[in-house]
Amino acid sequence: MSNLVPQLKRERLPYLDYARVFVMYLVIFGHLLLNDDITIRPYIYSFHMPFFFLVSGMLHKDRGGIAWKKYWKTLIVPFLLFNFLFFILWPLCWKIGIWGPSNKFDSSSGFISIYLSFFKQFLINFLYGKAPADGPTWFLVALLWCKILTDCLCRNRWRAIILITILAVVGAILLYGFNHRTFLRINNALMVLPFFYGGFKYKKQIQQWCSKRWALIFGVVLLLLNIPWTLINGKISTDAVRFGQLVTPVCALVFYLNAFSCSLGLLAICMQFPAKKYVTISAKALITILCMQNFFCYTYRHLCDQTNIPLITVTSALIFITCVLIHQLLEKYLPFTIGK
Repeated sequence: MSNLVPQLKRERLPYLDYARVFVMYLVIFGHLLLNDDITIRPYIYSFHMPFFFLVSGMLHKDRGGIAWKKYWKTLIVPFLLFNFLFFILWPLCWKIGIWGPSNKFDSSSGFISIYLSFFKQFLINFLYGKAPADGPTWFLVALLWCKILTDCLCRNRWRAIILITILAVVGAILLYGFNHRTFLRINNALMVLPFFYGGFKYKKQIQQWCSKRWALIFGVVLLLLNIPWTLINGKISTDAVRFGQLVTPVCALVFYLNAFSCSLGLLAICMQFPAKKYVTISAKALITILCMQNFFCYTYRHLCDQTNIPLITVTSALIFITCVLIHQLLEKYLPFTIGK
């Protein structure tokens, strides 16, 4: 057990790769479903993004300060590039009829007018924390906040706590005063910061717990508890900063308990699997999968049946594999696009 933490620094841990691959597939699967209320989507959304922030925290390193250059390269550059690609493609795909909705732009508008309108909306959405051009890339902005705040906590805890308090007050004012618009995703970052910081601060304890002999059984139990917790609390969304349907602050308490327990349960189960090369390759494509899957999901939702579970299951796998192949091409020929 004493080798667990050094191992985390030296090489990849298979159980993290297995868990990330599984949850990345669930992200795609959830994005292809039609309705939150009649599908398993609420169960997926109850923990999938908190899980990513927990694991990101486990892999975060204290570099003695805020690594601005690294964060620019690994988070901001991919955010800008994937959104620019989406910005270029949306009007074209909408015009030829493979992306919707059809009322996004006036059908009589020319491309220049459409691009100007789309660019204006993109800037507004970015500033107010609404969905960017490539929706799932909000994850990168929130992750940037989490890394910066965690770095602050490592240097001067009291100053960091004051900063977080100020951001929480500002975020609350923006959230409740401007129809759930949150400046630069402050609210999203504060919502998931406990997962990121918890993973960073307690990575050793998490690994030790997942390595116990009884962890597999306990992990299954924790995942099964997701069913009653989600039935009680209803739909949550880390994107829309929605904690659930229970009265505040009970909904937040249930949300954190459910998301933490599901994430730990999944990690404990995945600890049982041996390392596989194809799993590691897939796990490395995390940013590409999260940022690229939306391109394919839009096409599917516009052209195909969003209630056909078998079709969605197969299509999700195909989108996943396609994104992994795209990642390998980007890693080889355009590594800067994925933060390499």
